[in-house]
Amino acid sequence: MTEKRTKIEGDLTPEEKVELKAHAQKWIDIAFRTQEINRDKIVPIIKDLYVAADLKAPEVFVVSSPLAMAFKYGELAALAETKKSGTSIKKTRSLKDVLKNTQNDVERKIVTECYEQAGDEGLSNTSNWYQVYQGGNMWAGLESYISAFRDVLRLDLPEYEKYKYWENAAIEGGFRAMHEDFCIVSDFPVHIKVDDEMRAHCEDGPSHLWRDGWALYHWHGQEIPTEWITDPSSLTPEIALTWENVDQRSAACEILGWHNIINALNPTVIDTDDDPQIGRLVEIDLPDHGKQKFIHAMCGTGREVAVMADASATSVLEAQAASYGLNKDDFIIPEIRT
Repeated sequence: MTEKRTKIEGDLTPEEKVELKAHAQKWIDIAFRTQEINRDKIVPIIKDLYVAADLKAPEVFVVSSPLAMAFKYGELAALAETKKSGTSIKKTRSLKDVLKNTQNDVERKIVTECYEQAGDEGLSNTSNWYQVYQGGNMWAGLESYISAFRDVLRLDLPEYEKYKYWENAAIEGGFRAMHEDFCIVSDFPVHIKVDDEMRAHCEDGPSHLWRDGWALYHWHGQEIPTEWITDPSSLTPEIALTWENVDQRSAACEILGWHNIINALNPTVIDTDDDPQIGRLVEIDLPDHGKQKFIHAMCGTGREVAVMADASATSVLEAQAASYGLNKDDFIIPEIRT
């Protein structure tokens, strides 16, 4: 048995490197867990976590999604405040007014329950979830790092005795909102979809979907408005090019395809080749960016494509060459292009 250590020094051994890889995969699997939460496990784990922090064991609520967690927190926090202050719940708006900015039936159901139970204060307290939340399994990177010192490098510190309660909460639960009197834990998603670089991504649906129907939409790691995927016709070149959030703007342009944006903007044509697969060199004026050149061509599969071109290119062949890191004289046109 490997001896426990109170200090880590020196290089990793080959065996430790192998163990670390397996340890990382363990926590990746936890981060991507889609199995339904086990209420019988998570409730006592959360109570133990509070007690380990020298706090009173709370009442624990398990909810269907992070959105449900946020609004349940608003509801219960408001009810706790009114109980302590002796005040009553106020409802100064109609339910129709409260629901006017909700996007779908899932949101309407969650918001309605919060407002009916806790009124104005319930809704206003909902935004406070961000100040009191912990990531659960979604903070798996942190947990993998801390636990690796103990499990792989055999670091033996007294702090690990209490850390195990936090770790167990990460293994068995999703996001959680903490309050001195209660804790709300979210279930895991039904699915999480990613691209080849493990970034949240789905081209035809939600990247994250929870059992109550609440979902998040991402494009290569960037969260985007739901309707860009569910209602593609709502995303136009004008919207894509003027969207305030620059990162989302970039995603919008990728979703639409630069060739569609170019076609909508009447570009300045700088040069055209007789071969449609070489295409043409065009220039458009992008908001907050200025003039940008593109190679606009047909790929070998017959699809229309456009890619950003070198700003100094004066011909499409020169731009094509630069895309391969070559100058025009060294560029040989491929016989087969895809």
